Amino acid sequence: MVVARPELGTEIDLQAEIGSVLGIPSADVDTGANLIEQGLDSVRMMRLVGRWRSLGYDADLARLAAEPTIDAWAALLGECRLADSDSTTVDFDDADLAAAFPLATTQHAYWTGRSRDDALGSGAAHLYVEFDGPALDPERFRAAVGALLERHPMLRVRPLQDGTQVIGAAHADIVDVHDLRQNSPTSVAETMEQRRQQGAQRSLPTGEAAVLHAELTLLPEGRGRVHLAVDMIAADAMSYRVLVDDLARLYLGEDLPELGATFPALSARRRARDTDVAWWKARIADLPGPPELPANAAGADAAPATLRLHHLIDAAGRQQLEEGARKRGVTPAAAMAAAFAEAVGAFSASRRFHLTVPLHDRDAVHSGVDEVVGAFTSTIVVDVDLAEEQPLAERASGMRTAMHEAAGRGIAGGLDVLRELGEPVVSPVVFTSALGLGELFSPVVAEVLGEPSWIVSQGPQMLLDAKVVEVSGGLLVNWGVRTPDLAPKTARSMFDYYVCLLDLLIEGEWDRTAPGPETVAAPVYHFESRPMDVERDAVVAHGWLNHPKSAYWGMLDSSVADVQELIREAGTDPDPRFGMRIGYFEGEPQFLFELYNPATSDLAKPGTGYEHEPGDVGMHLLVASTDRRLPAFTGNVMLHIMRTAFFELGAQRVVVEPDVRNLDVQALNAAVGFVVAGDYPVADKVARLSYCTRANFIRVTDNGRSLAVIDQRSNL
Repeated sequence: MVVARPELGTEIDLQAEIGSVLGIPSADVDTGANLIEQGLDSVRMMRLVGRWRSLGYDADLARLAAEPTIDAWAALLGECRLADSDSTTVDFDDADLAAAFPLATTQHAYWTGRSRDDALGSGAAHLYVEFDGPALDPERFRAAVGALLERHPMLRVRPLQDGTQVIGAAHADIVDVHDLRQNSPTSVAETMEQRRQQGAQRSLPTGEAAVLHAELTLLPEGRGRVHLAVDMIAADAMSYRVLVDDLARLYLGEDLPELGATFPALSARRRARDTDVAWWKARIADLPGPPELPANAAGADAAPATLRLHHLIDAAGRQQLEEGARKRGVTPAAAMAAAFAEAVGAFSASRRFHLTVPLHDRDAVHSGVDEVVGAFTSTIVVDVDLAEEQPLAERASGMRTAMHEAAGRGIAGGLDVLRELGEPVVSPVVFTSALGLGELFSPVVAEVLGEPSWIVSQGPQMLLDAKVVEVSGGLLVNWGVRTPDLAPKTARSMFDYYVCLLDLLIEGEWDRTAPGPETVAAPVYHFESRPMDVERDAVVAHGWLNHPKSAYWGMLDSSVADVQELIREAGTDPDPRFGMRIGYFEGEPQFLFELYNPATSDLAKPGTGYEHEPGDVGMHLLVASTDRRLPAFTGNVMLHIMRTAFFELGAQRVVVEPDVRNLDVQALNAAVGFVVAGDYPVADKVARLSYCTRANFIRVTDNGRSLAVIDQRSNL
């Protein structure tokens, strides 16, 4: 179906364009059926609207989303008023890169957030990722980073005090190389942990045009780690994907095609329509405040920190969620945002509030816009009213309408209008959906730089920063919570409730209202763990290992020096993932565990039956004996260790070999998905070789959350 406007000299083949963004033949697009049910999501819809506006059609996203069929869109585009279009006269590659240009709204918020003094503190908005893979050549890596900065001018941007920005020469200190190949395993582990903490908290000197910092650490056994930090004043989330992919290709020596456009030229063309500004101004007076989450009086004197919570929806769960959403004519992003609003609202003193929602809205005014690095993200505020109980499907439909109405006026986003009117901008609860943008990292990134092993993002003046991204065919839900402003216990309860609501959607329970958070069987315990320190932890571990209930470790008569040697020996593998860790519950040490390389252990000797596979991680566990009765405590410790191995360290399979007489541990192993491979004799015992794959762990434990077969009355 073709829409033609002779006065524009252009025409739009709706079926062809929509078929293209959906990746299906145009003939397969049903002109009378709901396009959301056919797979069209918010990101693709916004891109289509941006393209049509660039052609001169004053397309209204909210009106199009209200009746998402090709037949209805043809009628709307055929009668909509015309917009100014200068796409044929703008040279997107001819911007004066030496001239200052204004900071975009989101950039301005990041810039002021660095120095603003308010209750939620200041700080840089940045994204930090570590990639573990083979050791790279330092000179090739330096050259690739240099070429990356030449290719993308925004990686050389410098914000100015007058609220503008200018592009200049690259900062001299962009790349650091660290050679740890001759260091001891303990030294490697300690150094890498320090570097991780530094990277996660880094504030780049953007005033000196340093918006990117790359580090290469050379590790023993031919391994390496790439550390990449980017300040989001220069590059949004989609840009991060672009620059990491470009870095990998430049390292390989590929000749990348010319971009043909720059961010300064593209941003100069982004103008808010008068009707959009008027729409926001009409709503400012009635706009509710942010969620009124419970203050944590007990933490008033504690230093600020970030609590990170994550949940992985596997590929099957994602498919069920998406299919359920489309059957009801809502986008998956709107469904997940509605569940988020329900979870936040359950803990908010007010049932009506606003959420901040960043938009990945790159107008398709140039064919290469998706390959340009820049701060394209704009931000809208969405009015949420939970005063009336509604089924989850109805709540998702209302969220879809509210998000599309606001997104249709996104360039003039509500925060822009508030700022223009001199109103205080307080919007600390953020929901970001990257659905529709594709996988977080491309295959070439994994091939060259390695697998991402650590990802941290944060921004200033945020109390709760929630993100949803596509990872490994599934969906990763990440929360960053500023503590102690929000108590960790409250944050975890809210997160558990959110996961419960997502599970209801995955299971098809769309027509029911949300249960109260008090009905949610949330995980009972939350743990933290860190690498063991030989001097700091040996005495505590010695007491545990000498307890009669730890007999299976074979160290009942050990000394503190013996335990120190055990910790030291466990850390000799050059891979920093391997070694002993100590775990904490309520701030006190409660357990230890060892993650080791089975390919270099006694398991690799003939007669065990062990067959090595890439991604194998061996595991030993010890929970401190105590008279305190904590239901299912050891089982929850086991879940924590398995989640650490699979979700944080990238294991594909965990290997254990308990004593066949240790029936409690065998029951625990079965409860998390271990399958027995066989028995073999070793020293004074018979070991039971067992494997647990990532997929089986996710299936058996409901994605690492439950141990259904363990008696909840026992300490197991």
